[in-house]
Amino acid sequence: GNAPKKSSGINAEYGDLRDHFNYSIYLLREDVYLEIQGESELSSFDPEGEAFFFRTLTPYITWFCYISSIVSNFAFYIVISVGILVMAQIAHKVYQWKRSKEKQEMGQMFELIDQIIEELQRNYSKYQTDPINYVPYVAIPHARDRLLLPSERTAMRHIWERAVQFIAQHESRVRVEMRRVQSEDFPVWYWLEASKSPPVQPDSTSPDFLYPDLDAEMLPEKGKAAISS
Repeated sequence: GNAPKKSSGINAEYGDLRDHFNYSIYLLREDVYLEIQGESELSSFDPEGEAFFFRTLTPYITWFCYISSIVSNFAFYIVISVGILVMAQIAHKVYQWKRSKEKQEMGQMFELIDQIIEELQRNYSKYQTDPINYVPYVAIPHARDRLLLPSERTAMRHIWERAVQFIAQHESRVRVEMRRVQSEDFPVWYWLEASKSPPVQPDSTSPDFLYPDLDAEMLPEKGKAAISS
């Protein structure tokens, strides 16, 4: 006998909720700032029916919130712009640093090439003076050890290799060969001195060589013959 009473009490409770719910739905539908989504049959109250929610179409906010939102958006774009500018500045600095480093290395390479050429010319001059004790070539590792200090060889290794490659490709006065120096094979720089061509000697069988004054002696007679004719 208690169960029917309990059921009637629940129905009465649901009835009150249904009235409040229907009235609330009426008011919400009259509000132009709200939209009901997930709505199926809201005319009848069903506690276990489809879920729904409300979405604000044109929310009403205070001036403080409105200004705060504008300032926040503006600050966000400012931060993004500053970040892009900073990254661009960093990239530009890195590019300038690499370009300056490349220019410095090129200057060091050409300075080293000048020193190598002077070393080869000096060694060749010694060879011309004393061909018994000197040779017309220089071992590349020995030239490196003479031109670079031990403390510089590690830091200057890249520049030295570029100088060696440049001489092999662009210096016609130097030839690279493999020579045995003190029982070891080394790549060497062989200095090619521009040889002067000997003066051209006249042919000993030509009339000009046998009779150099023949034409001079014949000139007066040729002149007289021309006048008489």
